[in-house]
Amino acid sequence: MECFGLDIHNPSNISDFINFVDTSNKVKGKPIYYWINEKDKEIPKNAGYVALVNCTNVTVKDLALSGNEQGVLLAYTKNSEIENVNASNNYDAGIQLYYSSNNTILSNNFSEQFSCGIVLVNSSHNKVVNNTANSNNWDGIYLSHSSNNTIYNNNASNNVYGITLWDSSNNTIYLNNFINNRYNIYSHSSTNIWNSTEKITYTYNGNTYTNYLGN
Repeated sequence: MECFGLDIHNPSNISDFINFVDTSNKVKGKPIYYWINEKDKEIPKNAGYVALVNCTNVTVKDLALSGNEQGVLLAYTKNSEIENVNASNNYDAGIQLYYSSNNTILSNNFSEQFSCGIVLVNSSHNKVVNNTANSNNWDGIYLSHSSNNTIYNNNASNNVYGITLWDSSNNTIYLNNFINNRYNIYSHSSTNIWNSTEKITYTYNGNTYTNYLGN
């Protein structure tokens, strides 16, 4: 098949994500990894699509995922890491998290999606760090009903919205580049922290300083 993924609208429980898809199913000749209830594993490098449903401590690393509904889907998943994934030209998003917590999204490229780069819905206590989310047709980073996430050192440029926060509060957001978007930041019914929670040491004009740093 040429495209795979879930077109998700207002999911209410885990059953909305339960699909039994084995690796004999392929997208563009590469296996679909749709894991349910897995833990302490790593997605193989030949993946064409990745979904983690109710998984714990799974690593998704060094992949190229394009042309699907979403590149990576996490639902009800925790303590997992997504690193060095290049997901582009997907219809909904480079990566989507639903009801997921304590995951790390690190050093990925989620650019040139037909909708959004990085999406968190009803998800908390995740780290989104050092990612690129450029030239998406809608949002670079989008949070809905998500709290207590840490978002820093990301680049979200040339999108319609750099970051959207919809009913999402108590997130810590700092040292990101939101530039050349039509709207760099959009916040609706959200109260967030726009600086580091600890002092950071940095060098400026040859001098070293230590202070709280904002976005």
